[in-house]
Amino acid sequence: MDAVTGRVLWSYDVKQDGNQSSFHGNPLLISDLVIVGADHGTDIQGQGHIYAFNRATGAVQWKYLAAPGISSDLLTDAPRIVALAQTGELIGLEIHSGQSVWKQRATDPGRDRYLPSPALLHHVVYTGGFLGSLTAVDARTGKLVWQRRLQPDGRVQPVIAGGAVYAITDTHIYKIGPIANHVARGASLDSAPSFQPVGTANSIILEFQDHTVRSLSAGEKVEMQWSHKAAAALTTHGPFIVGSDVVVADETNLITAVRLSDGALHWSFKLTDVKDPITVIASDHENLYVGTQGGTLSAIKLKHLADR
Repeated sequence: MDAVTGRVLWSYDVKQDGNQSSFHGNPLLISDLVIVGADHGTDIQGQGHIYAFNRATGAVQWKYLAAPGISSDLLTDAPRIVALAQTGELIGLEIHSGQSVWKQRATDPGRDRYLPSPALLHHVVYTGGFLGSLTAVDARTGKLVWQRRLQPDGRVQPVIAGGAVYAITDTHIYKIGPIANHVARGASLDSAPSFQPVGTANSIILEFQDHTVRSLSAGEKVEMQWSHKAAAALTTHGPFIVGSDVVVADETNLITAVRLSDGALHWSFKLTDVKDPITVIASDHENLYVGTQGGTLSAIKLKHLADR
């Protein structure tokens, strides 16, 4: 879509390649390509692909069948990308051809095929899941580096912050050292996190099930920096960093921006002309882009929001 006018520049119907209907992970923009994973959505018999489209024309450069699909973020470690399939298998693909160069079982989908997104640091892919474990795989070769059980069971979500790896569970945040036996329990959590965390140069930003968005310090000691409570349940699939702000949305479609530095309210805006929950937010130097679960995309002038 044209960022200024919203005019559709090109489109591609993934259903022509099988029964797939959903995009849950963030796409990669590499050179002249946009690479994205699709999954089966609500159809348990469906399948999914990884697609590389020409950014200018929408022409399919390559596609890779990864049934039942890819619902987490793709990673790039040139000259390859890494995807976590909903089967729990990591796949390394050559960027420009889509050729598979390695595969490695990293976790099991368990009760929920929407696996937490993996994280990448120094050519190592870190994968969590729902088995209480964190797995490290070499992104260049696909070989297992180590696997560590952090708790008997439950969700584990890796995130990179401050140049280090952290693993987030429903009750704790662990800082992961360069070797498997160097795991420090950084902080206890009084509420379970939800959706995808965001790491910055010195903090970890998380949404929680108690309607709060919080900033925790990324360092030797993980501590609460600030907390902001929303008026209703948060619907965004994680907090979004927009300039020097953290932006989230709640079930009333109220979009709220708080300062990354201290959590102070910067602005808020209710999007009244959409009915579906707001799930994704992005921005450029001029506009805030707001996407809903129903597929509506809206653009709002950042200057208009900042002047409120």
